[in-house]
Amino acid sequence: MQWFLTRQRRSVLLRLAGGAAWLYVIGLAASYIVRDATIAAPSSSYLYDWHFYLAGAYDLVERTLYRVPLTGPWPLPADVFDNPPLGALWALLLAPLGEAMAGTTWQVLNTGALFIGVLLGCRVLGISWAWGGLALAAYVRVFPAFWEAGVQLGNNSWLVLGLIMGFAWAHQRSQQLAAGVLLGLAIATKLWPAPLLAVALRQRRWRELAIALMVVAVQGLAFLLWLGPDVVPHVIDRLASSPEPDSEVFFIGGLRVYFDWWPAWGGLAVAAVFLAIPATGRLGIGLALMAGLSIKPNVWHHLLPTVVIALALTAAGIVDAYRSRTGAGRGRPEDRPTKQTT
Repeated sequence: MQWFLTRQRRSVLLRLAGGAAWLYVIGLAASYIVRDATIAAPSSSYLYDWHFYLAGAYDLVERTLYRVPLTGPWPLPADVFDNPPLGALWALLLAPLGEAMAGTTWQVLNTGALFIGVLLGCRVLGISWAWGGLALAAYVRVFPAFWEAGVQLGNNSWLVLGLIMGFAWAHQRSQQLAAGVLLGLAIATKLWPAPLLAVALRQRRWRELAIALMVVAVQGLAFLLWLGPDVVPHVIDRLASSPEPDSEVFFIGGLRVYFDWWPAWGGLAVAAVFLAIPATGRLGIGLALMAGLSIKPNVWHHLLPTVVIALALTAAGIVDAYRSRTGAGRGRPEDRPTKQTT
């Protein structure tokens, strides 16, 4: 009984600490968003990436996307749109709200996607939601990038994280329709989550795989019909381009910054190794996510939560595999049922 009470106390303390951490992170994000919305003269980095998607949205409406350089009254990180067209459509859905309100709404939705992604990540990992709050609290304290590269810039990487973890959660629960739709949207938004298709393929979730591919194909065909077939070479050229890496890039792509001998195809080779491992369950999801991040040329600071979740899933999967092989975690010998003899 004493052991039970002690364990119960630990659970209560964890929930209290986790709840406080979640309130802290949500309050901090809200203060950032309110400050951005009310500041008289926003800095040049304010919604820097969001304006990039919005400029692409306007070109999408004009049917000039990928064919002409991006322009706008705001500073842009690049003059060519190097994302799939769905990245522009997400911004277009909010454009009717007006530039200021659309940007603020995007910050709220994007940050909410991060929180949902972390909560679903906890579910997939089989740990308490409180650990997600504590991890986020540590993240925002140690890495100012939560503010600058995440909330302020408005990059859609957190939206993609929410879609990916929604897929992982639905996949784990064998909800193939939801899993396929969410994975298809994640791939259509950013491309690099494509290796997660191997998760459905390896476990023979044919319906899930077919739905994901159908979502990608249908939206791709719709954009092709809207923009015109002659846009294809422009799309290929733009999607193949990527900014030069700098000191803020990390993970596999960061090796190009620090080692001259690291080849341009090194990320593809690492991804192939991850995908060659015949893993299922959490290990399969973690390795596929690591493969996707490996083929991404530039992994910036706002992708850190995605990298941490990928590593956590991989580690949890390794522990699962070890316990499965050794019989650990099946209960103590004296707790196992014994065969009754008569």
